[in-house]
Amino acid sequence: MANRRQSIDGANACGRDAASMRHGSSVAQPDLTDAERARVVEAVKARVDGYVDAARRLDLEWFRDFWADHDDFLIAADGVLMDYTTWSQQLARDLAGIRAMTAFEFFNGHTHVLSRDAAVHTTQFRWTLVDKAGDTVSMHGAWSYVFKNIGGVWKVIHSAGTHLPA
Repeated sequence: MANRRQSIDGANACGRDAASMRHGSSVAQPDLTDAERARVVEAVKARVDGYVDAARRLDLEWFRDFWADHDDFLIAADGVLMDYTTWSQQLARDLAGIRAMTAFEFFNGHTHVLSRDAAVHTTQFRWTLVDKAGDTVSMHGAWSYVFKNIGGVWKVIHSAGTHLPA
């Protein structure tokens, strides 16, 4: 565990320091200019920032729009694979059981630009909510989102992550 923690807290296995991991990828895409990469990183960041606001509002419709209602959609959440319909139904059930989202944040996010219309964003998160029974639940974990620009809107086409009790 000590070696794993050192890898996470210090330089990663690829030799990049932790600070460079929090910004757009340093791996240049030969067909993209720096300005084009920066635009993709900013668009993905805006979408991810919107997620935090939607979580605080418990905004089911915003979440449904965040995820791509597409045949290729797949999410691996807490060890379960789900298509869009199954995920959307699960999300509706989950949000219906929440009285209030009292804290939510993403941190240590990193966006890797794949092309003008695709990027991967990986981040850590932590949140606390009060459910309808009045119980407080706190979670943390890491999540990856594969974004695709669909009709001018950045949507998640693939995603994977795990919630762990805080």
